Amino acid sequence: MRDCVRARVRERERMGVVVLQVGQGGNQFGLSLFDALFSLTSSLANEFFREPRRSADLPRARAVLIDSEPKVVAAVKRRSRAMGYWRYGPYSSYTEDSGSGNNWAKGFCRLGPSWQDALSDLVRREVEMCDIFDGFITSQSLAGGTGAGIGSYLLEVLKDEYPSCNTLSHCIWPLEGECTVQYYNVVLSIAHLCDVVDGLLLVKNETLMSTCKKALGIQRPSFDDMNTVGARALASVLVPAYYQTKPKLTGLLKSSGKATTCKVKSSDCQSQMMSSTQVRILSDLVTGLCSHPKYRMLALRNTPQVPTGLDNSTTHPWKSHLKQLKQMLYMEPSWAMESTSSVHGHKCTSDYSAFRKIDRCVANLLVLRGKGSSDADVSLLEDKALYPVWSKDPLMVATNTAPLGDFHIFASLLSNCSSAIAPAAHALSRARAMHASKAYLYQYAKHGLSMDDFDTSFEAIEAVLEQYREL
Repeated sequence: MRDCVRARVRERERMGVVVLQVGQGGNQFGLSLFDALFSLTSSLANEFFREPRRSADLPRARAVLIDSEPKVVAAVKRRSRAMGYWRYGPYSSYTEDSGSGNNWAKGFCRLGPSWQDALSDLVRREVEMCDIFDGFITSQSLAGGTGAGIGSYLLEVLKDEYPSCNTLSHCIWPLEGECTVQYYNVVLSIAHLCDVVDGLLLVKNETLMSTCKKALGIQRPSFDDMNTVGARALASVLVPAYYQTKPKLTGLLKSSGKATTCKVKSSDCQSQMMSSTQVRILSDLVTGLCSHPKYRMLALRNTPQVPTGLDNSTTHPWKSHLKQLKQMLYMEPSWAMESTSSVHGHKCTSDYSAFRKIDRCVANLLVLRGKGSSDADVSLLEDKALYPVWSKDPLMVATNTAPLGDFHIFASLLSNCSSAIAPAAHALSRARAMHASKAYLYQYAKHGLSMDDFDTSFEAIEAVLEQYREL
């Protein structure tokens, strides 16, 4: 029995995840993510960082940095060196001086194919340095041409080259008015990514900015401030946590696109591993939450959002944090979206659902960190109203009694839910309106994107929206 447990522990230690940082926004967020991963835990050396060969060297991030201009990548590498704790590899980046002009078609149809061989070699070298390769996490913005266009093309290529690996795409949703053609780029990206990634996590810059202003008191938050908040949230579900009981879905592995069940011969060994099974960085997060092929959209919620030195969460029981997460799973109905001040102005009560509509979830992963996390009552999130009747194992719970950095208590909820795709409805409406007036279409046509390509993407987004409406 002990040998079986030790073998499983050694397997966990050899897992490796490669982060693909694509475009300006993707590279800047990637820097914040690695900084958060390194500062929040000391046990990730073999997952997100390569151990140094010499004692004098620093850990190297398992990352590939890609951009159509060299300036941002150079700045990101320089800042990682200045931190003095870890750094990027010297040959982990690919840049050119071409630029993408915020044009998805230029990135996807021209730059992506011309860079394919170089990028594939770069990614392959990083993957081969993993003892056991667990998959990819991509960091990309949906607004421009590099992160959105080249990022979409690269993931299609990697899907063919690594068909059995898991991919989680972290996509940064642009601020309103960030780019004149951003709705074209958003819709085209989501339509293509839904076919090639296992999980698609949409993070709105508007939400991060609101958190910085309202919770952290930063009146004019910079992109660095917003990236810090977003990176901590993502890192909170990536750093080690352990299942309270072994969920059924974690026994599913990919095999030629089908699910097969793992079997353990020794019942004693299996029982022992139930209490110490670590959340696998991608395999469990993606296959557990997104096991249904038609539901790939993820949303991430967490609490508290208190800055260092002002964390009062230790005075609150877990019940209050779980109640807050439950309240985050309510959405304003469409008729109330333009004027929600009356709803937001009141505290949430037992009849809160009278004001809002419940956010239906295919599945949830709840990660609790801090003292008492393993004893927390999670029944609030077991509410059957949250889930469709066909969802057999909708709530997975993982805990770690260690604090998350300066936060003595921290709760994260990664959800496959209706609200995750809701922003795409607005983007689709705006993109259709622009398309009907033929606005900027010539800029896409000159790089090889046809009217039919737009129509196909519109139909793909509408199909995804319809699936989630039926939850």
